[in-house]
Amino acid sequence: MVRGGTRPLYKLYEVTQDGKLVRKSRFCPVCGEGYFMADHGDRYYCGRCHHTIFKTAEAPKPSPARARRR
Repeated sequence: MVRGGTRPLYKLYEVTQDGKLVRKSRFCPVCGEGYFMADHGDRYYCGRCHHTIFKTAEAPKPSPARARRR
């Protein structure tokens, strides 16, 4: 979400040369048509149902455990 309000709809769609409307973002497969997913570079995220789709084929690896200080 954009600070201070909602995202303008003209940034979510694009009109091609032949007059067809193409959406730039993808819809959430859980919520259905009309609910856009946020693009975070390495993943798509739905703010409504918290569904996450990773762009890479492999899941992100957890960071290695750090040694405890004594």
